Amino acid sequence: RIGRLSMAHAVTRHTLPEALADLEAALPDAAFVAIDFEMSGIGPWRQDQADTAQERYTKMAAVASKYTVVQFGVCVYTETSPGQFDSRPYNFFTFPGKDPDRDITLSSSSIKFLAENKMDFQTWLCDGIPYVTASQAEELRSKILTPAPPRKGQRVEVTWDADKEYIANAFRDFDAWLAEQSGKVEKPPPPLPAEYIFPPCNSWLRRVVYQEIEDRVVAAEREDIETESRSVDGKQTVVALLLDDEAKAARAARQLEERQAKLDKALGVTRVFDAVVAAKKPLIGHNLLYDLMFMLKSFDEDLPTTYNAFAARVEELFPVVFDTKFLASTGSVFPSQAPGAKLDDTTLGTLYQKLASDGELNGVSIAAPEFFSRYREEGTFHEAGWDAHCTGAVFAALSPAYVIDTDGSPAGEGPEGIRRLAAVAANRLHGTGTIMRWCLRGDPLTQAIAEEGATIYLTGLTKDDKTNHISAIFAEKLVGEARHKVEWGSETSAFISVYPQPGAVIDEDHLIREVHAKLISGRMVSSSVQVHPWEHFCAGVAQPLAPIDEAEAPEPHGTWGKVNAAWKKISWVFGSSEAGPAGDGDVGAESGSKRPATTAAGDNRSKRARW
Repeated sequence: RIGRLSMAHAVTRHTLPEALADLEAALPDAAFVAIDFEMSGIGPWRQDQADTAQERYTKMAAVASKYTVVQFGVCVYTETSPGQFDSRPYNFFTFPGKDPDRDITLSSSSIKFLAENKMDFQTWLCDGIPYVTASQAEELRSKILTPAPPRKGQRVEVTWDADKEYIANAFRDFDAWLAEQSGKVEKPPPPLPAEYIFPPCNSWLRRVVYQEIEDRVVAAEREDIETESRSVDGKQTVVALLLDDEAKAARAARQLEERQAKLDKALGVTRVFDAVVAAKKPLIGHNLLYDLMFMLKSFDEDLPTTYNAFAARVEELFPVVFDTKFLASTGSVFPSQAPGAKLDDTTLGTLYQKLASDGELNGVSIAAPEFFSRYREEGTFHEAGWDAHCTGAVFAALSPAYVIDTDGSPAGEGPEGIRRLAAVAANRLHGTGTIMRWCLRGDPLTQAIAEEGATIYLTGLTKDDKTNHISAIFAEKLVGEARHKVEWGSETSAFISVYPQPGAVIDEDHLIREVHAKLISGRMVSSSVQVHPWEHFCAGVAQPLAPIDEAEAPEPHGTWGKVNAAWKKISWVFGSSEAGPAGDGDVGAESGSKRPATTAAGDNRSKRARW
């Protein structure tokens, strides 16, 4: 069973100390920590399938740097017994503080979406918790914990009669009070020492008061007198304190505690991030890449300029990372799935509701402690704390057969498929709108979707080339019983992912040669097409194969090949965007064409993606 919560423990700037103390107490015994973010915007940006890893990372980093975190959801999962978990979700409202002051950018579509999902913007604006980066935190520590000594400015001279009268009266009484103190003070009764409170006055007169007190203390060689500013009946004034060594130490400790509280308030949600990092627990998210980028940009430091540097920083902070969307889309994760079948819908809400209602992967039970029992029964998706709870529940339910070590290695009893799934899912992220899967460890840091087969890259395609033209070469079992999928990267490029039967192995070099030969010889697509291995795409290098001499090419292959070849001949006669057999490599060069010529493999990766 999966316990239902509607809201996580909603945390504001007023309740942060209590919630953080509870979180820090729960982290040492945690099995893992799930996170989620709600942001003030996540776009728009152009999603091209043919983006390289660096191109896609650069686009996403620009978005993460532009927008603001609205909620930070953290859910601590503790395994109380095998397959039994306690869930402790926290929903931190986050709002940039005034030190430093920052602008906030809102995406109208994102804000509307959050409003439709019951986001409490009043709480966010009025009671949101501030946050800072690591470098800003260091500046605040230096500024607050070790304040610079007061600077001695130019001496102030009193000229107005009213001010002179105030100073004369105030210091007549102060001098009498000081004279009563013999210089050898008796230990004052705790917690308040002996003190003299000056009458309230404006800031300019307070400066004069401090000046006059210092003159008298120095002249009398009194080291037992200290001063402070205090509000009395709503008005600010100066207070002189008579302190012995013990009282001085107690006052210094109290001042340090007050400064620490001020610092904690300024650091805000960054302390939550620091606690999660320090715990060194497996970090779980759903479609996690954006969450990681917003988290590092908000609480750590400005995002690195390269994806490799970003991945290295994530590795420094967290021992192992799991993306439940990647895990759910990698293979058969429910008992009702056929071997090798993929889920059509891997959104968080669908996965969670399927687990909660269908009882899939029995043996996992998730409940909320009494501390969180006051929340409603109905869940609210797109609230960060609730989504973090659901993400952790999905992860726990999808991984009942292994124990996660901090190095990410699976162990324990259970179906081999589940253990294998865990082994390939650690530190791997789902790639939305891209052919790639992101890796946070190892080399290369990005891999093709068809991890157990092969993915090849086609360039030099034209608008007349269609998906069914490319797929036609697989009609007569080009690679046996393997499944294939064609995905367009741009108007002139596409990817073919080939998935073999269990136990089968695909020779990628042979596959590339066969695909290229059949596409050209069968005249399935334009003769300008080039076929490249996945590694060349990742490296941004698309080396063309040696061209096939069409005069020596065999007859078109199969029914689709003959139909396509005939159509191309008709197109050339009546005038298409192609220049004919002799001009296939110069697509768009013909007068009147609006399409740019394809001059080098991969040059048109930035064109509008075909969905």
